[in-house]
Amino acid sequence: MVVKKLMMSACELTGPGFGLSVALIVFLQSTTAQNYATLPGNISVAVGKTATLQCGVVNSSGQLNFTLYGSRGNTTLLCPGGTTEYLAGQSIKGYCSNAGNEYLAIWLISVTSILDDNTRVVCKTPGQPEVDGYLMVYADVSNFGTLIGCVIGGFFGILIVFGLAYVVVRRSERLQRCFRGNDSEDDDTTMVTKD
Repeated sequence: MVVKKLMMSACELTGPGFGLSVALIVFLQSTTAQNYATLPGNISVAVGKTATLQCGVVNSSGQLNFTLYGSRGNTTLLCPGGTTEYLAGQSIKGYCSNAGNEYLAIWLISVTSILDDNTRVVCKTPGQPEVDGYLMVYADVSNFGTLIGCVIGGFFGILIVFGLAYVVVRRSERLQRCFRGNDSEDDDTTMVTKD
């Protein structure tokens, strides 16, 4: 009913070609939405933060393939199956979950790096079009500003401490005697010359 109304209003505005295009788009979106319960989306996270990429289908849809395409390699998670994929060196974990009437495939990247930028995930179930999402990783520049400020402040702090220590040692006779040690002998030098 909604498609007919949308098609009628589109046809009245621009002609039948545009109306059919709009009806086709609405139909494809509704069939995708009926089979995919959770669509993978585009996610943006800062470097070092956790990223969760997920896709879900209704249980009656069959098997779910959730593939991770990244700079560190490509890996596919098959659901249902209950297997857990650990990529320990990359801080990546993939697992399946059965949440009510939905098979849910989840890729969890616990510590993102700039290498994870533009990582693509593709969700595929038999008889349905692939849906995908991307992970965008950005550098949080506020952390770099703090780091640079601390380094510069530390440098000048060390200069001030050593400068004050030098001045105190130079002006204090007691400290100079302490550093010189005990000299009981006079350092008289005699020159021996041949006449």
